[in-house]
Amino acid sequence: MEDKEWVNKTFFGEIVDCYMLADLAKIEKNFDPNNECGNCNFPLALQIFSCMDFIGWLISNPKNKPDDTSGNIIAFIFEFFSEKSKKQVMEVDKFIKIFRHGLTHEYFAKSAGISRKGTELLSIDIVKEALVLDADVLLGEFRSSITELRKKVNEDTALATQIKTRYLEMRNNNSLVTQGIISRSQGNNTITRSTSLKLPIYPSNASVAPPVTLPPELIK
Repeated sequence: MEDKEWVNKTFFGEIVDCYMLADLAKIEKNFDPNNECGNCNFPLALQIFSCMDFIGWLISNPKNKPDDTSGNIIAFIFEFFSEKSKKQVMEVDKFIKIFRHGLTHEYFAKSAGISRKGTELLSIDIVKEALVLDADVLLGEFRSSITELRKKVNEDTALATQIKTRYLEMRNNNSLVTQGIISRSQGNNTITRSTSLKLPIYPSNASVAPPVTLPPELIK
């Protein structure tokens, strides 16, 4: 399969469209202007940061480290976001630390807020004296970025090859962590830990999982 075909079919079709954008669309629907609770402000913003981290590494040039979350997200933003949003991000010291790291490690953004249905990526809540990131504007930027990325991939074979190569590199590195760890036991429907395993990555007698979302290469 040609690299462009692989990227369009597997990367966009199975990962970006089926998982990322579809999940974001479901989360986006959870909004009630009359109720402050349950509007998924935090999950929506955090999911977008996760997507930008993942794709940012694939398109970063020069190549970042896969676990360089800040570098990967910034690479994505500066490659695809509007000039207005890029300028706002640049004007906020420690943007990634405040929002992505805060949401990931502390549940809340660090002394900042997440809004819905705003008109600016970043704004100030004057009453509460807090910096605010709008999740819906962030989502709009992400969707526009994906549209632009599709266009670039179809125009640039080298970019398609880079995305495919790095994705497969990432998946291969991940598979090395789990390769040989589990084996299906004989005579029953359980998954047991390999005798050579030193770390307790899996329960010693885990049952077979229900229907699950997996990376494309693990779907048989």
